[in-house]
Amino acid sequence: METDDGTIWANLANSYMTVARDRATASATARAPRDRQLESLVLQERPGALWFQRAGGLMRVVGDTVRHFGPAQGMPARASVVGDARGGYWLATANDGLFFFAPDRPRDALTQYPLPDGRRRYRVRSSFVDRDGNVWFGTDANGLLLAQRNLFTTYTSAHGLSHEVMTAVFGDATGTIWAATNCGGLNAVDQARGAEHVRLEERADA
Repeated sequence: METDDGTIWANLANSYMTVARDRATASATARAPRDRQLESLVLQERPGALWFQRAGGLMRVVGDTVRHFGPAQGMPARASVVGDARGGYWLATANDGLFFFAPDRPRDALTQYPLPDGRRRYRVRSSFVDRDGNVWFGTDANGLLLAQRNLFTTYTSAHGLSHEVMTAVFGDATGTIWAATNCGGLNAVDQARGAEHVRLEERADA
């Protein structure tokens, strides 16, 4: 993962290696606390906080302050972390669906979001924060999810998607969301017009 200062963090067995852009060789300085349970750096926040995946939960490092979040908070065993522009964090899992986490909330810090059909166990394959601060998630069960805190919008084959297993999602400068599928090619999503299956050969001159 690359942090804002251009440093590359590489995961090692029990610690980390950092590689500065202006150096031809890697620095062996591990700037994260040494912990055999550390697994990967999953998010860097603007205030300088770093989130690490660890066995059974997450760890947030700000300078010399370390906070652990695990089973006591009901945390999923493994999750990728996406910051929400309005505060809090989205936790995307491989098997247990999507959660919203507000670590400073005294009660109900963790909320799980089911799919429209009620399913809570599903895989979140990809995520993207658009220019308006909205968060898009690609799932393996229900197409795209547009998360806006208490409002969820879903895009499925009923809205024009060519397939409902999303492998990647990205937004361009025009605001169009591009969604790659497992077996159905590429889709362009415009919130005003819905989804459109894009045939690349038709846009060869683009």
